[in-house]
Amino acid sequence: ETYQITMEARELTWLRITADDDQPYEILLQPGEKIERDASRVIIDVGNAGGIDITFQGRSLGNLGEQGQVVHLKLP
Repeated sequence: ETYQITMEARELTWLRITADDDQPYEILLQPGEKIERDASRVIIDVGNAGGIDITFQGRSLGNLGEQGQVVHLKLP
C-alpha cells in the first residue's frame, strides 16, 4: 500500500527522507516550501520540529516538538 506524505515548512527546516528502499536524501526547506512523497514506508529526520507541518494520508501529525528540536519519524 502507498501512502501520501506532505511536508510544509513554517520556518527554515532541514529534513532527511528515506522512502521505501531508496537512498536517503537531505533537503533544506525554506518557509512556505512544500514537498510531497508517495511511499509504502518512509523515515523522516526533522531538524526543526517546531518549524514544519507534516500531513500523512490527509491528516496532520500535529505539533512534532519545539523549535530547533530534532525528531525521527517512521511512517506508517
